[in-house]
Amino acid sequence: GIIFSLAVIPGVHIIPVVGNWDAPIADFLALPLLAVYGIKILREDRVVKLHHHIKDHLPGIGWYAPFLIVAGLTIFRAPSEMISQSVHYYVRFVLFSYLAYVALPFWVITSKAALQMTIRIIAWSGIMVGLFGLSSLLVNAPFWGVWRRVSPYAIGLFAPLLTNHNLLAEVLIFTITFVWLTAREHFGVS
Repeated sequence: GIIFSLAVIPGVHIIPVVGNWDAPIADFLALPLLAVYGIKILREDRVVKLHHHIKDHLPGIGWYAPFLIVAGLTIFRAPSEMISQSVHYYVRFVLFSYLAYVALPFWVITSKAALQMTIRIIAWSGIMVGLFGLSSLLVNAPFWGVWRRVSPYAIGLFAPLLTNHNLLAEVLIFTITFVWLTAREHFGVS
């Protein structure tokens, strides 16, 4: 299936720190949404059997479940001093990422109009970030005094993608792949 991500929205990559937890803003937005939709699903589907519940509400879980199981089993192979870090990594990066960036959009986008709006937002975000990256060739000083590298920059005190070129690449990799797959799926582009 198609994966949607809040992370393509410029500025969502800013890393806030709450206590000793640091995460992209998209993760902090996804957390309460996951709680609300989880409660909604549990309240509405109390009588549904577990097999149907998983099949209907967790897209692609048949493909992701083997990875979840193997990754979960590797926790037991971690050295005793690393078990808490292994559990944290598993919950934060393996389990939460699937729920927040695969399952949650599946639950939230319920109509064709919402899907089309999401596709437009992602496509326009990618175009804007691409133009922003290209404009950096005119704004940024040459890298090592020799060549220019596409890299985000600040406009006054506002840096929508900070100044890390990897954040620019993340948005473009996702957007280009997403738009290509969507075009291939709906318009027969190959």
